[in-house]
Amino acid sequence: MVYPCRVKNYAQISALQQGENLCSVYQTISEMMAQAILYLRYGLLSGEQCIYIAEENTKETVLSSLSDGGIDVERAVKERRLLLWNRTDYKPAGPFDRDVMFNFVQGSVDKAVAEGFSGLRLAVEMTWAPKSGVTLTTRQGSPDNENCEEEMIAVRLRAHRRVAIR
Repeated sequence: MVYPCRVKNYAQISALQQGENLCSVYQTISEMMAQAILYLRYGLLSGEQCIYIAEENTKETVLSSLSDGGIDVERAVKERRLLLWNRTDYKPAGPFDRDVMFNFVQGSVDKAVAEGFSGLRLAVEMTWAPKSGVTLTTRQGSPDNENCEEEMIAVRLRAHRRVAIR
């Protein structure tokens, strides 16, 4: 299930189950990182491999924020429980293609499970989306909620061991 929303209650982040997706809306980098820290900490504690895909933030900024948020970043990175990618690691060059993205994410899930993780948890900075043909559209009747076009990927992955926050 996809939950596109402005996170008002951080409990909904830790309540995400494998196969669910949250398209988070935030106004500041600190608000975004607060959500990502909680989300990734829960994934690490649940035995999932966590991947943070950065677009706006540098690797150093993300690692520093996660560390300041109480995550043992050095250990998690060393044990490959936490990976940091940039957009080109996550989204192939060219126009957005749902099937290519689905296959890439599913391959990443399969690899994480094969490496002994209980699943895969993705935290993706979606600032690349408008430049890549992915539209962010407002849901009818919910002016503060946004619906990521990647919802189709999330729907196809619903039964798989993957959680995502965007």
